[in-house]
Amino acid sequence: MSAVILFSGGGRRNPSYSLTVTTIQGVPGGVINPVETPPTPTTTPVGTAPASAPPPVSQAPVSQAAQVTAWYASVGKVGIATLTSDIATVAADDHRDGMGEDLQADCVQLDNDTTAMQSDPAIPNASAQLSWSSALTTLHQGWWNCNGGFSDNSTSEVGSAVAEIESAGPLLTATRQRIVAVR
Repeated sequence: MSAVILFSGGGRRNPSYSLTVTTIQGVPGGVINPVETPPTPTTTPVGTAPASAPPPVSQAPVSQAAQVTAWYASVGKVGIATLTSDIATVAADDHRDGMGEDLQADCVQLDNDTTAMQSDPAIPNASAQLSWSSALTTLHQGWWNCNGGFSDNSTSEVGSAVAEIESAGPLLTATRQRIVAVR
């Protein structure tokens, strides 16, 4: 018995290749005499599953609850806690020292955290994502106004910015509540 291995490909437009093993039976020494009619080869493409192989197992779709739970575990829990802490720190420093350096640094830290959260994946639930997105937008705008108040040396602008930043707190709470409702 002899085996002949054939490679075939689709060329430049279709660069897929296949490997075919052809077994020729009944030829002594594996030499085919061109005058004689060669025996009929049996061809089995390599990698072909036998007819009795079970079909591939398909994955069941992941439920929205599972997706939201995964988002919360990987991004949301720490993100919501971080931003809630940032809001509390901004509020505390505003009441303690008004236009002090601590408040300005807190506003910058808040924006750094907000910007990082904005690059995370969206929550796979529309109402929770809407609350989350609104909170992030409000926090970024609050930072922008805080920064502007410090640039203008305006206590009233900074005070308004802090109030805007604090207004994101209920949005973060609503986000967490919507996540819990889905899970």
